[in-house]
Amino acid sequence: MKTHVLQSSFNNGVLDDRMAARLDIKQYYQGVLQGENVQFLPQGGMRRRPGFRFIDQIDLLTGSPDNGRVVPFVFNTDQAYVLVFVQNLIAIYRNDVLVDTVTTTYTQAQIDELDFAQTADTMIIVHENVRPKLLVRGATDSDFTLSNVSFEFIPQYDFNDADSPTPVSCIQTARLTGINTGARFKLTLEGVDTEAIGYSGASASTREEIRIALQDLDATGNSGISVTSSGVTLDATFTITFADESADNWRVMSGRFVDGFETGDERVRTARTQIGTSRKENVWSSTRGWPRTVVFFEGRLWFGGSKSRPHTIWGSKVNDFFNFDPGKSRANQAIDITLDTDQINRIQSIVGGRDLSVFTIGGEYIFKKAVSDPITPDNVAIIQQTSYGSKRIKPVSIGGAQLFIQRTGKAIREFLFDTNVESYDSSSVTLLSPNIIDDPIDMSLQRGSTADDAAYVYLTNSDGSLAVYNTARSENVAAWAKWTSPSCSFKSCAVVLDEVYVLTLRANSGPITDTFPGVEFTFNLEKLDPLILLDAAVLSTSNGAPYTGLNHLDGNANVYIVGGNTDDGWNARGGYLVANNTITEEFVYANQIGVNFETTIETMPIVQNQGSGFDFDDEKRISRVTLEVYESSGLEINGFSIPEDQNEENRYAYGSYTGRRGMILTGWSKRPTVTITQSNPLPMTLLGIEMEVNG
Repeated sequence: MKTHVLQSSFNNGVLDDRMAARLDIKQYYQGVLQGENVQFLPQGGMRRRPGFRFIDQIDLLTGSPDNGRVVPFVFNTDQAYVLVFVQNLIAIYRNDVLVDTVTTTYTQAQIDELDFAQTADTMIIVHENVRPKLLVRGATDSDFTLSNVSFEFIPQYDFNDADSPTPVSCIQTARLTGINTGARFKLTLEGVDTEAIGYSGASASTREEIRIALQDLDATGNSGISVTSSGVTLDATFTITFADESADNWRVMSGRFVDGFETGDERVRTARTQIGTSRKENVWSSTRGWPRTVVFFEGRLWFGGSKSRPHTIWGSKVNDFFNFDPGKSRANQAIDITLDTDQINRIQSIVGGRDLSVFTIGGEYIFKKAVSDPITPDNVAIIQQTSYGSKRIKPVSIGGAQLFIQRTGKAIREFLFDTNVESYDSSSVTLLSPNIIDDPIDMSLQRGSTADDAAYVYLTNSDGSLAVYNTARSENVAAWAKWTSPSCSFKSCAVVLDEVYVLTLRANSGPITDTFPGVEFTFNLEKLDPLILLDAAVLSTSNGAPYTGLNHLDGNANVYIVGGNTDDGWNARGGYLVANNTITEEFVYANQIGVNFETTIETMPIVQNQGSGFDFDDEKRISRVTLEVYESSGLEINGFSIPEDQNEENRYAYGSYTGRRGMILTGWSKRPTVTITQSNPLPMTLLGIEMEVNG
């Protein structure tokens, strides 16, 4: 029986091998078993991924680093910078040119855990072991400065341990004269009134009411106040001691009557007989650690977690970013709140969006408030939404959701508000493609580029590959692909405006391994370029050999040269050795020189419903394959080249074709698939596949 299978959409990208029997879901028919070094398109097709253009060799700046982090610094669309953090240095690029370097004290381990927030020309950089820094852009591109944040007020906290300051009790007196039993009065401490206190002379009852009223104030903690008394009903003196948790350099109290007196001679006289010092201390310091996450939201600077207070969040005064004074808890004053959980959930990230979202190692939370109201000290509440936990990598916001990496490093989840239940959910976006994810170390979002308007999320995997996610929820696009480059490990990725930059560790001979002898490495900054077909690529301005300036490829014996679209088509040739930074081989059409990468696409196994059921366990043969391509060259089907692609007079020249190309295949299998490869650096866009199946 002969049938035809048409796959015209690849909008579900690479599917895991364990999806091979899921014939019951539509994703099976819109996915592929393998998609390496391809870029899935929102229109449904896919193309060879762009190459990476070489920008700079980072190890030449600092000696021999082998790791780092690339971070965007965007002032506006015309003034955007790429920051490359390596140990003890920030290299700053604008328009792909090094414009400045800034010395730091950050170790390599600390660089991986830095968090950033930017406003205008100032970036705040935080790490729990380093005082927060300000990176400020000066009057020129070469005038960046790094300095410590100078706080106007740091929150106070009583750690109550061996490192805490030794408290000194503050002692004050309150003398009440001219009043009778039954009167009521209030004491005022630091501008805050107590509840009304019932007076019954110098009795134990009055002493206890004074103690409770003062201890109930927010500033005095939960214990430490004691009260003694002397005198008679019309002239009683109360001695109040603020000790331990309540000890502080309190100003002299004041007092006033509120009801129950009529003599006209009633008075409350207060005095301080001993100055106190607090057991509290700055919540952030070199001893206690510093904030570990940061974000701007609703006119406040927010810090999430610190080394000693990992589950506390602080919000600055409104439009006074370095002042964290809670004052009297008025609407514009600072906020200090700790997650109320059954375990200490270390805060991993805080992100502003529809709400202020908090991602911890044990769950996901939001600041709960009325939609139209800002967060204030008197309405703040943090409510848990889901319980997956996240890695120490800042989520990215897209389409009203935040994508975060689950704590296990094997799933990416979408934190999205569900209007049906009026709460957030964290659904997996890698459920069908877990094999693409390998404990990512960073994540960034590209909302569009000069080539198309698709949204792509880039994750740097721990194994040195990139996982790339094309997403458009409204169009049901959710496609993962895996990007690799020969003898290369991707170390970091960031999007600056609409440009994608990566840090790469490249071996110019042999595989990348710590134990491989005699391997020379280069540590490079590279940029994704839709016009480039190679990696670590440079553009040649020469019309013939020698090709020079190939320092970052020196010693590499597998360098390719690609020529532009000439009358003969695309020209591609490889296997050149770069010696002394030069290729001497003649190649007239050269305009790109770099490292080639192969593209591989494999369809899901073909299974058909024959009316009486699926031919799941039957032998089948794909007898013919037809590809719908757009401006493509050099494709191979199941290892065989499409004959029409190559120029008969020039074996290095390939025509660029738009339309349909077919090939007859042989061989029977219970799990037949079609594998499309491209071993030469040439353009390729695949729009659809038709397979003629006999079985």
